Amino acid sequence: MKEPSSHEAGLWKVLVFATALSFGILLAVMVSMRGFFGGTVSFEFSLKTVVAFAVGFVLGWLFWRIVRHLMGKADKKEHS
Repeated sequence: MKEPSSHEAGLWKVLVFATALSFGILLAVMVSMRGFFGGTVSFEFSLKTVVAFAVGFVLGWLFWRIVRHLMGKADKKEHS
């Protein structure tokens, strides 16, 4: 895999962080939401919310690690 330019490396950092942050927020909101189907929507902040955010953040980060790994494998096959 060729060395990425400084602009490409910076873009990847922003992309990975934004995705991880989004996944974390989404999972935290899903876990903390109460009464959605009953019509009385409320949010209950708890330890589960913090754990869900951390899990979502790691999943978002892992998603791009897997994508980069697969891109590297495809690039190696292309140059073989």
